[in-house]
Amino acid sequence: MSVRANWSRRSFIACSGLSIVGCGSDEPKPNEPGAPAPRWQLEDVQPMSERFGQVYGLEAFRGSVVLIALYAGWCNTCVGVAPMLSDLVAQFTAEGLNVRTLSVNAANARADQQSLIDVWPHPLFQDTPEIDAWGQHAGTKDDMIVYTPDGVLSAFLRWGGEVEVYPFTDLGKQNIRNAIVAAQG
Repeated sequence: MSVRANWSRRSFIACSGLSIVGCGSDEPKPNEPGAPAPRWQLEDVQPMSERFGQVYGLEAFRGSVVLIALYAGWCNTCVGVAPMLSDLVAQFTAEGLNVRTLSVNAANARADQQSLIDVWPHPLFQDTPEIDAWGQHAGTKDDMIVYTPDGVLSAFLRWGGEVEVYPFTDLGKQNIRNAIVAAQG
């Protein structure tokens, strides 16, 4: 029997039991609409944040639409786009949209977090290899994630994906706004 056939047979046997979780599950993947927000907890490293120095997670933002930006302090694009996204969210808030925004700095960008601290006045969480918030969201650098006030994924905005989300273009701004409005229900 080939290795592949043997693996398939074991998978069938494992997934045929009723107590196996995740086999043929209809639950959405972490980056698919309807997925629950991950329950990570990380340190907020932004001195301008109300909870600077505290370890907490997305539960603290329940009741508001949450826009998460996955950034890396060593990334010039992230550092350049962060203030534009911050200004855009401030505009949405002034329009009456109930949105909170935060960023998760890449685990491999701890040494460069000051670059984001300088340009991102919102909660800024430092990811770690142990927690891997980026992995829990199934995201990559520059992705944006929008959760409903109930903590359910409404939109996964992949940088360079099918929907333009560059906050320096009118179309990108409109698409981000549309995602936030849709998440409010």
